[in-house]
Amino acid sequence: MPAEEVTIAELLRDAGYQTACIGKWDVSSRRAIVDRMPNSQGFGYFFGTLGANDDGVVKFHENDNSAGETRAMGSLTRLYTDKAIDWLRFKREPGQPFFLYVAHTMAHTIIDASDRFKGASKGGSTGMSSRNWTMRQAAFSTSSTSWACEITHW
Repeated sequence: MPAEEVTIAELLRDAGYQTACIGKWDVSSRRAIVDRMPNSQGFGYFFGTLGANDDGVVKFHENDNSAGETRAMGSLTRLYTDKAIDWLRFKREPGQPFFLYVAHTMAHTIIDASDRFKGASKGGSTGMSSRNWTMRQAAFSTSSTSWACEITHW
């Protein structure tokens, strides 16, 4: 995505929303090109990866800084959920509007699930059990009365 492209996060930030991106940011050619990373595209906070998990390793960034890596694909849904809840509870200003974008890498191969969710979905390894759980956990982690979310089935 070109750096000059205007994102919904930029529009909402400029309208007074707090913004965060958790998970996969796959529009910077999988490279840490700062002016194309989430913080330069309207997100006040970012934790995630700059691409999919299809090569068997996920390299994390927090804001514009490297933040480790993992090969434990089954841990990603829980990690992103925990980071989203942490942002909702501790890093944003309560009472102010917010936009939280959570993009799971499990939409891509290598698909895995934590032990808690293995075999829990009728859709097999591509089912939505753990991702639906993420949305429920995040919704219950804030006292906000308005939530807008989209859960897409792949």
